[in-house]
Amino acid sequence: MQTNAESDLHERLNDPVFAAEFGAEYARAELSLLLTKARRERKLTQEAMAGQLGISQPYLAKLESGEANPTRPSDALAGFWQPWDLR
Repeated sequence: MQTNAESDLHERLNDPVFAAEFGAEYARAELSLLLTKARRERKLTQEAMAGQLGISQPYLAKLESGEANPTRPSDALAGFWQPWDLR
């Protein structure tokens, strides 16, 4: 059984503009959780993980907090994540 909030969300997702914004925010939140979990499981500082990923520590901090939009081209993502196997 859907709650009012779930029903409202499903209805609002029919709006393409809302759906795009919601999708972007959801992806940003998922990436944030994934990065933070991976770093903590490996007992790394943000600085150490950023160095291994080839990005700056401030950028990693913003990705982990959900403040930054990932802007890497999609063809570079495989090489970016390959050493981490974040599944």
